[in-house]
Amino acid sequence: MRSMAKDLFKLELNTVAACCEYLGVETLNEHVNIVNLDTVGTVVYEPKKMGVYAIACCWYDHNDTGAELHFFGPNYSDAIDDYMELSPHGWALIFDHTLLEDTLLAGRMPEYTFFSPDSTNMLRLNQEERHMIICCMQSVRLELFNGEDKFSRRIITAGIAVLLNLCMRYFERQNVEPQNSADVIVSRLNKLIIDYLSGSREVLKELPTVSSCAEALHISPNYLGDIVRKKLNCSAQQYIRQMVVKEAAYQLRYTKHSIGEISYTLGFKYPHHFTRVFKQEFGATPQEYRNKVMQYYDN
Repeated sequence: MRSMAKDLFKLELNTVAACCEYLGVETLNEHVNIVNLDTVGTVVYEPKKMGVYAIACCWYDHNDTGAELHFFGPNYSDAIDDYMELSPHGWALIFDHTLLEDTLLAGRMPEYTFFSPDSTNMLRLNQEERHMIICCMQSVRLELFNGEDKFSRRIITAGIAVLLNLCMRYFERQNVEPQNSADVIVSRLNKLIIDYLSGSREVLKELPTVSSCAEALHISPNYLGDIVRKKLNCSAQQYIRQMVVKEAAYQLRYTKHSIGEISYTLGFKYPHHFTRVFKQEFGATPQEYRNKVMQYYDN
């Protein structure tokens, strides 16, 4: 398990070996590996850049019969800066460009658009789909233990091709679902933030983050960010912050609570952080905003 210490730059995973080291597992092959995530234990999810391909079929509750399918390709970079500890169950495939050299699969990789940095990188699988994906991964893993010969790479890449085509089937299924699925997620996000803002003033709260909201919605942070960006033309982090700051402006305008009280009850640990965030949204400090409001009513 990696340290919780935050690096100055995003973690760079440019090789299969680097990915295996990050997960704390043995590197079975320098160009491809299948990882049983149940053997990984707790891992720190942190902002990262990828230089290899990876597909993770995972779930976090033993009672969950479905799974999330996550895709990471070369040039992928997390759009968030949150760190969190995860204890996933499932399987993951990691492979690099070198494995694909001089194979039919190499020329077809652009077809698998879920590896694109601009694509939604998560799918939700049902029980049958999860079983199919895991069977594909386990068949590749068996070949890795089978001893290398002149057929090994051909068999492994053929197994990966089957897996990728299954993923493409599920990916297209998700993307032809009714458009209101994204609307539902945004609606649930709105309710989540409104419930947070209307919560008890007596309870010490923490500001909602992309990660905490995604966890409550049972989707990945990157998927939430992608939905918000497509539907609302801003990042999920910006949208959450805007809703919190709008509530602050309402309280400054219509209540007599002090700026410190408003800051505290909205979840800001430090008043100067509240002041900075508020000014970024409204172009004025909370005190300047309240003064302008009072002048308006006085006139």
